[in-house]
Amino acid sequence: MKVSDYIINFFIDNGINDMFGYPGAVVCHLMDSAAKNKKMHLHLNYHEQASAFAVCGYGLGTGKIAVAYSNGGPGATNLVTGIADAYYDSIPSIFIAGQVDTSDMKGMFPMRQKGIQEIPIAKLMSPICKAFYLVDAPSAVPFYFKKALYEAKSGRPGPVVLELPADVQRADIDVDLCDVFSIPDCEKVKAGEYSLLIERALMESKRPCILVGNGIKVSNLGDKLKKIIEKFHIPVVFSLHAFDLFEYDYKYNFGFIGNNGKRYSNFILSKADLIISFGARLDIKQVGNQRSNFAKNAKLIRVDIDNNELSYRVRPDEIQLLIDLRYLLDKLLECDVALDTKNWIDICNILKTQLEGYDLHEYHLSLRSLLSKVNGACIYTADVGQHEIYMAQALKLKKEQHVVLSLGLASMGFGIPAAIGAYYATGKYVVCVCGDGGFQMNSQELQFLARENIPVKIIVFNNNSLGMIREFQERNFANKCIHSVESESYVVPNIERLSNAYGISYRKLNSEDKIEIENFEFKSDIPEIIELVISTPTTLYPRFIKGKNIQDMDPPLPDNLYTELNNL
Repeated sequence: MKVSDYIINFFIDNGINDMFGYPGAVVCHLMDSAAKNKKMHLHLNYHEQASAFAVCGYGLGTGKIAVAYSNGGPGATNLVTGIADAYYDSIPSIFIAGQVDTSDMKGMFPMRQKGIQEIPIAKLMSPICKAFYLVDAPSAVPFYFKKALYEAKSGRPGPVVLELPADVQRADIDVDLCDVFSIPDCEKVKAGEYSLLIERALMESKRPCILVGNGIKVSNLGDKLKKIIEKFHIPVVFSLHAFDLFEYDYKYNFGFIGNNGKRYSNFILSKADLIISFGARLDIKQVGNQRSNFAKNAKLIRVDIDNNELSYRVRPDEIQLLIDLRYLLDKLLECDVALDTKNWIDICNILKTQLEGYDLHEYHLSLRSLLSKVNGACIYTADVGQHEIYMAQALKLKKEQHVVLSLGLASMGFGIPAAIGAYYATGKYVVCVCGDGGFQMNSQELQFLARENIPVKIIVFNNNSLGMIREFQERNFANKCIHSVESESYVVPNIERLSNAYGISYRKLNSEDKIEIENFEFKSDIPEIIELVISTPTTLYPRFIKGKNIQDMDPPLPDNLYTELNNL
């Protein structure tokens, strides 16, 4: 059997049916094998970075694996940003970087390069992937591809990169004569012991709270978590990555925490006497720069599968549980604990009622009104910038609506290709909210949307600036906004003309025109660009104040309101 045929059959046998990439000489055999197999969907992007981001959008929140492939040399280097995104956001994924024939690889020779487009892929990618394998012999292909799939999904998920020389792809193999990778047995876990520890902590608590991070999301444990929340009647708050696990109106949903999070969510953490963190990193964006000040009134139990994350303590007395959440949640469902949390839930609802709309500006409300027109199953994606936070703050998610973001790497240009990947992973309608800056970074993928006519709606949040950078420069450089505003060389193209060039439907709205936004309707299942023009300077509020407690956000609440809420 030809190696490239074997690889495609292996993917299909393991439920992988989508590959994203761009043609190159050293991946032509792989592409040919994929194209002739009716069960494999081969998607042409117009930049390898977009292929990598599409794989991220495909896997984030679904747990499904897609493949991105590239030519060697510049094709491989273009994958790097998306691989890093998958690594930092724990997205199970496989990347194949083509390479020159093994005879053209420089090996131990000291020269910079032997074959044209040869680069040291391992040195570039090893620090930003979960595993890297050079598959330099046909007989090694079955072993390393099976191992790659295992590594991508096991433990804390992440990207695995396979370097695949062209002569290996076109070679023949006898699979029966190849080494076989054996999946290791699951190690014994302490689920029962840890479950009892949490059960005792809950019984001693009057104001318990569950803090949910990306670990729950990438493990697809939202439904199981909901059963636990309803069993114990506990309020739940989220990191930004996981706030889409439950619909907005779910009675135990109390928003997302952190810098630029919901004020009431941070208040709830400050008032809790027990916080159980499931798969949340608790980094500076979540707990503030003074880690020891985080939720000082609460016992903190941190549950994570990654011991390296636990090594970064929030405070010395935290309780750390190193375990796969799948095992622990199963045991917690067996607990027989009756908690009376009615008074605590009432306090959480008062905080939510008082503070939900406190920081919403015209541009939040414009987005909220516009996004409220989306009904039914939907995926939201976004680039990185002010608009991303505005979207999260404004969204009132309904059932079967989820959000895909780039948060660890926080990469501009993520939104459109991630929308493409999310569509093929779920088949759902996709709404992509872009800033005018991020929109330009992968705008070539508009050709993909037009070519395939898929229902991706792009809302371009146009404030004619790189808003997050502009705001930082205003605060720190005396309003000298180099390359972030029009007077300093930053220019937004004519988005209507760009839409017309690709043959995509276009409409323009002004954030101040409430009547026009109220009457807005998305068109039928076709790609569409909606330019939302923001006429006022945008500011990212609320936000942490350096050295303060997480509930003491900027701009400060009126003294009487703060005192009232703090005394609840």
